[in-house]
Amino acid sequence: MLSVKYIFVIVLLVAAAPLTAQWASTPAPSGGTITAFTVCRGFLFAGAAADGVYRSSDNGTGWTVVSSGLANTGVWALAVRDTVLYAGTYGGGVFFSNDAGATWSAAGDGISNPYVLSLACDGTRLYAGTIGGLFRSDDGGMGWVEMDNGMTTIAVRSLAIIGTSLYAGTYGGGIFVSTDQGDTWSACSDGLTSLSVLNITHMGTTLFTGTYGGMFRSTNAGAEWSPMSLDASNSAGPPAAGPSAHPPGGIPARIPLDIAAPKAVYSIAVSGTDVFVGTYGGGVHKSTDTGSSWTDVNAGLGDPYLNLIAVENSCLFAGTLGGEIWRRPLSEITGVSEASNAPPTTFRLLQNFPNPFNPATVISYELPRASRVKLDVYDALGREVAILARGEQVAGSYTVQFQAGALASGVYVYRLQAGGFSRSRTMVLVR
Repeated sequence: MLSVKYIFVIVLLVAAAPLTAQWASTPAPSGGTITAFTVCRGFLFAGAAADGVYRSSDNGTGWTVVSSGLANTGVWALAVRDTVLYAGTYGGGVFFSNDAGATWSAAGDGISNPYVLSLACDGTRLYAGTIGGLFRSDDGGMGWVEMDNGMTTIAVRSLAIIGTSLYAGTYGGGIFVSTDQGDTWSACSDGLTSLSVLNITHMGTTLFTGTYGGMFRSTNAGAEWSPMSLDASNSAGPPAAGPSAHPPGGIPARIPLDIAAPKAVYSIAVSGTDVFVGTYGGGVHKSTDTGSSWTDVNAGLGDPYLNLIAVENSCLFAGTLGGEIWRRPLSEITGVSEASNAPPTTFRLLQNFPNPFNPATVISYELPRASRVKLDVYDALGREVAILARGEQVAGSYTVQFQAGALASGVYVYRLQAGGFSRSRTMVLVR
């Protein structure tokens, strides 16, 4: 029979276990509403509406401000093209960094409206949505051309590239779609009862959008949208004091806001078969059935007024309207699901796992159709150090293990080229 002492220890362990399965606040600098997360050159970055860009080398445990050269530190959007980091600012246009945020330079001419709300990359093309139009660069940000022909509302809050389609969510005008890299646009807002669109993403062929009036889903490429109920996720009313439901940074009054604060779904993130939403007042909710039902995952989350959620480096990050960053491992809140037998619908290159790593890591990618594949690894000087895949491959999901036993510690880049698609990501080898 177990002694009383050992029984007491077991009870303590069982009782204490759930305490670790919750959100944890990270010591981010105070820089206003958190607006963006991304990974570049092995670092995690966060954008802030009042204080530029934060960088973390330990997956969010600690943060430092890296805004040297940013003429305007009101950062609303971040994007990565190969190893170049881009920041869209509210009033200063677009900036880029070639050294992981250590220094920043202004992008080239052509953006006539410097109030940038969103950024997106598609191979060699870079898109910037502003409060006064959508712009495209075909040369890494050195020159820009306005590309909003067909848009009836040009305040572009969100951008999403899904397959060969580019979606733009606007303030007051709903969603527009382009299938020719932004040359022409068509409205695709049927069913939306709120036309101020904050976020667009997808899981396979199902599209999700978050608005000031709630969340909507489309199963036909945006031709029709259906509202989705998040139930308790909208239970918390507006705070007595603190952040308002209006966009961070103070959008000009001329942009229509059909806002219903407790219903606002500011951000959506997808991980495998799980969908997460960040709400104004209701924190984070999760669905495992493409949005048909929801559960809250708010244990330990100290601020339910969220502007942003994102999945990066095997963690779910939440950025609040008050400027806090919260982190929670995905392993705590996601179950193990069987892989879908359906073929992928888009080309994708996923972040390697683990990252940082020593000495091996796994790289995954998806092909929606048969393609000639080239997957290589390069060092920080651009020298090829490994060939991971070559030749024709059928549509499907692939994983490959990268063994770096003979390489030195440092940042490495892996690049996938397939069927006209090209994407690079960075990983960190730590000895």
